[in-house]
Amino acid sequence: MLLVLAGCGPSRTDDGAVTEVVFPPAAAREAFDPPADFGPRTGEMGRGTGDIPIVEVLDGVHGWLLGAKGLVRVDLTTGEVHEGLFPDHAPSPEVDLDRVNTGFSTADPTGPPVVADTPVGRLALAAFPIKIPDRGTSPGGIGVELVAADSSTGQKTQSTLIPLPGSQAPGAWPRFEYVGVIGVHGATAVVTAHTSEYAFTAAVDLASRRVLWTAPDRAGQMIVGDTVIVAASDRSAGRWDTRGLSIADGRQRWVSTSTGTAHRVGRDMLLLDGSSTSVVLNATTGQPAPAVPLHGARRGWSCFHDQRTVTVCQRGGGRSVEILLGLDDSGTELWRIVNQTGGRRVPPAVSAVWHGAIYGYTRDGVPVVLDARTGADRTPAASIAPFLVNEYFGIAAVGSPMERMSGASGQAVAAPATS
Repeated sequence: MLLVLAGCGPSRTDDGAVTEVVFPPAAAREAFDPPADFGPRTGEMGRGTGDIPIVEVLDGVHGWLLGAKGLVRVDLTTGEVHEGLFPDHAPSPEVDLDRVNTGFSTADPTGPPVVADTPVGRLALAAFPIKIPDRGTSPGGIGVELVAADSSTGQKTQSTLIPLPGSQAPGAWPRFEYVGVIGVHGATAVVTAHTSEYAFTAAVDLASRRVLWTAPDRAGQMIVGDTVIVAASDRSAGRWDTRGLSIADGRQRWVSTSTGTAHRVGRDMLLLDGSSTSVVLNATTGQPAPAVPLHGARRGWSCFHDQRTVTVCQRGGGRSVEILLGLDDSGTELWRIVNQTGGRRVPPAVSAVWHGAIYGYTRDGVPVVLDARTGADRTPAASIAPFLVNEYFGIAAVGSPMERMSGASGQAVAAPATS
C-alpha cells in the first residue's frame, strides 16, 4: 500500500518500483466546482497501523476524521497527518473510537466530524464520549464533549462538556452506543448520544460556549432549516414517533406517528423511510407533503442533497437500484431513471452528490458522473466514484466492485479534481 499523497515525493510500490509523485502546492491547485473527473490516484489511505487514515469529511485541501488519535486533520496535498485534538476530559475507555462500520458489523460508535461556517469562524466539530472520574466523595459520570477546531489553522478553539444522566442501576453507568454532531445552524451545534438506557440530544451555542438546551429521551437525527428532527421513544410502551424541535430553545413544534430513517428533501422537507412505507413531511410544520413522488407505500429510499438546490433519491442500492430521480428545492420532480426491461437507461448506484453532480457506479462497477439537474450522463466512464468530494479532491473506496459499492472496503484513495 502506498503511504504517500500528492507532494510527498517518492513512493515504493509492491513490485519495488519507485514513482515520483509531484503536484503543485495547495495555493496553486485549481478548483473544479463540481468536478467532472479526477486525475491519477495520488495516495492511499487505510485503517492499519502506519496507514494514512481515511478521512471522513473534506475541508478545502484537507480532510478530517475522528478516531482513537483524536480529531485529526490530514493535508491531502502533502500527506501530512496532524497531531490529533482531544477533549478536556478523557474519552470513555469503554468506547473504541477506531471501530467502524465495514458493511457487515455494527454501526460506528461516533459520527464523523462536521465542518461548518459559523458566526465565530469556519470550524471542524466533533463529539467525544466522555468518562468523568469520581472526585473525592463526589461521584463521576458520563457525558459528551463537543470539540471545535479552527478550519484554517487546525488548532483547537473550544470544548464544551454536556453531562448525561446516570443509570437506573445504583453504582452503574449507561453504556455508550453512539455519539455525534448532527448539524450546525448559525452559531448553534446540535449533538446526540445513544446509550444502553436512553437517548439524549443537546444544543450548544458556539459563541458563548454554553449548553442552550437539552432533550432527554430524544435521539437527534438531522437539522432541516431551524428545526431539529428527533426520534422520541416511550420505552415502557415500546413506541417511537418523530418530532420537530425549535433549534433556538428546544421547544416541540410538532409530532408525527411516522418513523424511519430521516433524509433531507429540498429546501424544507424530510423523508422518513420506514419499515413498510415512506413519508415526506414539511420540517417546519410536520404536515405530510403527498405531492412529492417519494411519499407513498413504497420504501427503501435514500436521498442526497447537493448542498445547493437539488436532491437526488434512489430506491435500492448496489447492483439493484430500481429508481433514481432528481427533485428541485420545492420537491418537484426534475427527472427519473427507472431500471426496467427494455429501458434505454439503467440507474447507477450513488456514492455522492455535490453541487449539481452525481457520482456513482454502473451495475458493472464502472464509475460514472451525472448532471444532477437533468440526470444526463456527464462523464460516462470516470476515473473514480468518490464517497467524499469537493472542488479539489475526491475520496473513493478501493477493492472489488461489490466492496466499493457496499462500503465494505477498508481502503480508500485520494484523487485530485482535473475537470
